[in-house]
Amino acid sequence: LGKAAAQGHAQAQYNLGMLYLNGWGTTADPAQGRHWLELAAAQDVAMARSKLAALQAAPAAATPDAESLWSAVRRGDVTQLDALLRHGAAADTRNGGGRTLLMEAADLDQTATGTRLISAGADVNAHDQLGATALMLAARNGNLALVEALIAGHADVNATDREGRNALQFAQLRDRKTVLRRLLAAGAQVPATRDAAEKPTTRLPTPPTIAPGQPYHDWPALNVAAWRGQTDVARALLAANPSLDARDPEGHTALMRAAEKGHAMLLQLLLDAHADADATLSLDDGTTALMLAAREGQSSTLSALIGHGVDVNARQRDGTTALIEAARSGHDAAVTALIAGGAAVDARAAGRMSALLYAARGGAVGSIRALLGHGANSTLADGEGHDAVWLAADNGRTAVLRVLVAAGAAVNSRDKDGQSALARAAWRGDIDAVNILLSAHADVDAASSQGNTALMLGADQGHAEILAALLAGGAAVDSRNTLGNSALIFAVRRGHIAAIQTLLDADADSNLRNKKRETALSIARNSGRKDLLDTLEKHHARHSKTFGIFN
Repeated sequence: LGKAAAQGHAQAQYNLGMLYLNGWGTTADPAQGRHWLELAAAQDVAMARSKLAALQAAPAAATPDAESLWSAVRRGDVTQLDALLRHGAAADTRNGGGRTLLMEAADLDQTATGTRLISAGADVNAHDQLGATALMLAARNGNLALVEALIAGHADVNATDREGRNALQFAQLRDRKTVLRRLLAAGAQVPATRDAAEKPTTRLPTPPTIAPGQPYHDWPALNVAAWRGQTDVARALLAANPSLDARDPEGHTALMRAAEKGHAMLLQLLLDAHADADATLSLDDGTTALMLAAREGQSSTLSALIGHGVDVNARQRDGTTALIEAARSGHDAAVTALIAGGAAVDARAAGRMSALLYAARGGAVGSIRALLGHGANSTLADGEGHDAVWLAADNGRTAVLRVLVAAGAAVNSRDKDGQSALARAAWRGDIDAVNILLSAHADVDAASSQGNTALMLGADQGHAEILAALLAGGAAVDSRNTLGNSALIFAVRRGHIAAIQTLLDADADSNLRNKKRETALSIARNSGRKDLLDTLEKHHARHSKTFGIFN
């Protein structure tokens, strides 16, 4: 077609222009499309003149809405983000708290969308209202790939937030050793203490064997013993009446170190000496010793702290509780212990995430059972509208999905885009999840806000086995989305032969036209794929249906 168009064939020029304009069988290129249509119009092709007139009269594309932009970043949907950026979305869009899209990607560990925003020119050194940068958030999460991308994009490794913390300290708070090494190699330095009064006033001397640059330099001796689990050393130090709650450079007390490492006997020594069990990290956002033990799954120190009467429902600044920490990290025993200790099962953290949602996303079956057994609400959804069933289906957690369904969890909820759990499972090609949801009477024809059904999404990805299961479950083979595309059109456009055959065997109509006036047959003809066209034409011949192109 391209050769004929280049040789001056008017109809070929028109056809090629339409292919480029609409992305039929090639990457959409409006400029190329208009070029070939103009050549065809110059040769008196009426349809080319008509199309050019329509393009001239068409209104300019609307500015992408902010909600779609934030949703794409949060879901890690690089394809949608690319499309929005191409249509004029600003890479440095901010929310009401001054947070940029790049910060959101860093905070939610969405490396792909974060990297895409950097390549689109997002400001890598922007600060939110608390002074945080994307690098600080990525460092805190231990996301080395995104840290590397930010450093390569000239992020300032020594920028500080309103509390004087830089990315290095954010990494230290969560013991992100690999990220720490990378930041140090990039020139990160610990900022000078802003106020000498913030430093502990009573501290046992650091052992002389711990020199600058060595592990535990500038740590209180009691903290070193707590971290190493040296109970006898700690007992001797306690006899000298040290400052029980002195902080090491990362803001931990000795009791926090013992809790985090699971040294139950040493922890009990500190509790008996009246160390502050509810203290929070001096450089953090409300993290307690109980949260550290929960994050690391240290059941022995966790139980000791609960038995001591610490506040099991204390919250970090973003709402995170010890139970949420345990569920997010997949520690079933810690989740069970915290629930038994009175933890609120439906507490919500950033993004409206609950312990049940984290457990569903991470596949923690034991945690799911414990939470449901103590009344956790399975209908709660995160900020994007994802409930536990949706997250389990989307992340391939079929064991969790079985438990949720058996417990009577609703299977037909939709997210903000109108996508159901069944649609996500179909798109992923997860036949086990699809069968579980179908057996629970999931709505097989539930459509998203764009009209896409599970059958269409499965067809788009070429999952023939999924299509067969959905069709056996009563899926409407010829339903169409808001653009008029059917499952067969999706499959043909992507060139999935097995999926096409499965749909044709279910009597899919190859002559249905979408809003671009395309049919499955016309798409196959313009694709250059003889196997696609042969498959469709054989089916057409058997059913004696008429067809055409550009009518």
